[in-house]
Amino acid sequence: MACKNCAAMPKATRPLSRLSPLLALCLAMAALPAGAEKADRDKPLLFTSDKPSVYTVDGSEGELSGNVIISQGTLRLAADQVKVKLPPDGFQRFFASSTGDKQVEFRQARDTPGEVVVGLADRIEYDTRADTVRLIGRAVMRVLRGALVVNEASSAVLVYDKRSETFIMEPGENAAQASGRNRLMTLPRGAGAAPAGAAASAVPLQPSTSIQPRKGS
Repeated sequence: MACKNCAAMPKATRPLSRLSPLLALCLAMAALPAGAEKADRDKPLLFTSDKPSVYTVDGSEGELSGNVIISQGTLRLAADQVKVKLPPDGFQRFFASSTGDKQVEFRQARDTPGEVVVGLADRIEYDTRADTVRLIGRAVMRVLRGALVVNEASSAVLVYDKRSETFIMEPGENAAQASGRNRLMTLPRGAGAAPAGAAASAVPLQPSTSIQPRKGS
């Protein structure tokens, strides 16, 4: 089913719809005005791994294995294995996968102080040119404000456009939900804040909104 609102989205967002021919839901996160940490793009990339890995001197290709962690500023990609490609355009592509029940994790601070975007999936593809993160298999993406989950999306495939802060969700058999359906949770603005006059030592109640991904692919 075509997304009725896609035509009104920024041009940077439109190519993502071509990646999702079975798109069931296209959601612009209007409640999230700030983007991912812009300062990260100017920081050096750091690669660490536990097992023998291969990387070309010119950086055009690499394959890292064993508790791989790729970081750049606040950005962090953790997986069992990551393949790196550097096409002639000079923008790197990362193809990350993990084994067993362990999932690949993507994490990055937002420009909004105290907020972080966290993504989990069986596989993650990160394109630095398009600035998109594609989560494949039992995909879950959360926006955290401290320990509070303020937004959470889950599906079989999630594509996150970091520039426009738009999620594109595809349902399917390999969704985080057993039903295979898309799921979206968002808290109203101000939810989770301590009420006026509350004691300084009081801890505000937080809703239990976390998804426990299904085991297996």
